[in-house]
Amino acid sequence: MRILWLMTLLPWPPDTGGKQDTFFMLREFSLMGHEITSGIVFHDETPPAVPGEFSSLVKETHFLPGNPATLHVQLFKSITDTVPFKFRKYYSEQAVRQLSDILADGQFDVVLLDHLHLAPLLLDTRSIVDWEGIGFPLKVLRTQNVESTIVIKYAQRTTNAMVAAFGKKEAHKMKEYESNVLSEFDLVAAISPVDVATYGKMCKRRANIVSITAGVDIEHLEPSGAPPQAGEVVFVGSFDWQPNVDGAIWLINKVWPRVLEKYPDAHLSLVGRNPREPVKELASETVEVTGQVESVEEYVSRATCSVVPLWIGSGMRLKILEAFALGRPVVSTSLGAEGIEVIDGEHIIIRDDADQFADAVVKLLTDEQKCDELSRNARALAEKNYSWPNVAGKFSEVIEKLLQSRDESQA
Repeated sequence: MRILWLMTLLPWPPDTGGKQDTFFMLREFSLMGHEITSGIVFHDETPPAVPGEFSSLVKETHFLPGNPATLHVQLFKSITDTVPFKFRKYYSEQAVRQLSDILADGQFDVVLLDHLHLAPLLLDTRSIVDWEGIGFPLKVLRTQNVESTIVIKYAQRTTNAMVAAFGKKEAHKMKEYESNVLSEFDLVAAISPVDVATYGKMCKRRANIVSITAGVDIEHLEPSGAPPQAGEVVFVGSFDWQPNVDGAIWLINKVWPRVLEKYPDAHLSLVGRNPREPVKELASETVEVTGQVESVEEYVSRATCSVVPLWIGSGMRLKILEAFALGRPVVSTSLGAEGIEVIDGEHIIIRDDADQFADAVVKLLTDEQKCDELSRNARALAEKNYSWPNVAGKFSEVIEKLLQSRDESQA
């Protein structure tokens, strides 16, 4: 297939869940022999340099300018705009013209979006291309979250009344946009069965929605074989992302005191880039806030267990799959584990009550046999269901069948 792959940013290095989903999926498509042209939105004065790790996977890369307006202007315009505020960041009239030119010669079989945020850009471009009488490629949308779900959960948990009011308004706008726009695509590949069900309930018109999960780099991420560090707990995430900030605060305030009460030598590492001030303030004798580190895998591998204390979110948490691949047991909230086909007590421990969450952590800190059992089962699950070649192969097959069906109907 000849694919134009549109992205909200250059997915290198793959140091966030969103970047990982895009980069590793694209890598596998390239290894399968698909011809990929990338279109990447940028916001600085000049586009970023393209590293060899990415350029080697694509035929060509086009950079599309994002919204040139200032943040305050974008906020003001969003008052009357039917398009969600977050989505306008990736839209500009220049990008529409540039994308129209890229599509003008009809060389692509598929145009694939890696986020719903790019839908306004693509759909306005389609109007121009359709008007010019050029056959439009198959439109495929990859969604990593149900965006309206994230915003409404954040609005419900924030203590800032103004932010909560804006969040509720944006969540309503996002849900309305999602419910109308998903049917504009030939295929929507949601990242989890839960998201498929959510979309199915909200869509105003029939949409072709399937579940294509995220994966994990099984070949690169393997159990170290070394014993973990006694008492070490790790929480991995980008700590400039509000769901992780919220989760870290809940973990320290509600869970960690009980862990220390039962296991005084416990130590927690909050590992991830750009920690906001509320996260930095959580540091103490028993809590380290690392900021960005050279190797997240080293922190996970040496921990006795990994925790995922999330209350805001949608989609899947790739940090759980990475811990599984590395052979480390995980304690998570129900929402944190959402979208991954796990069995509580067999692959993972799931607890939503703060005291029970703490007790589960202490259980793993003190029960080597239970740690080993969870680790073995989790690694086997990751190998069976979540290797990137397996996941990307399913995605490619679905697209190719849809493309074949369309070609036969037009013959």
